[in-house]
Amino acid sequence: MSVRNLLHHKVWLGIGWGLLAFFVTLSLLPNISVPNAGFLASDKAVHFLAYLTLTFWFCLVYERNAHYRIVGLLLALGMLVEILQWFSGYRMFEWADMAANASGIVVGWLLAGTRFARTLHWVESKL
Repeated sequence: MSVRNLLHHKVWLGIGWGLLAFFVTLSLLPNISVPNAGFLASDKAVHFLAYLTLTFWFCLVYERNAHYRIVGLLLALGMLVEILQWFSGYRMFEWADMAANASGIVVGWLLAGTRFARTLHWVESKL
């Protein structure tokens, strides 16, 4: 089933762009102290999960032929955010963050090639 068949395609797109704006904003704000929450409070885990979420989401709402562009653009975004953090004076540029971003992108892209690719169709069938 094509993403063009999604009844609420514009809503799903809006959620994706909202997530992207949220993650970029958080990435560029001064560091926020997070209570110890174990693995999920790990900086690298947050990078991994954020980019996995973005990649998976955008692969759900754009046709398969756009997935390579999504992956490329999100890789470029991850690099740009790291560079902007370096220029900010209150955040750091880290190669490990870019590796976590790239890992999340790859896993999100791979998940989008599984049966989970029909997630939004399933959600819409339940609405």
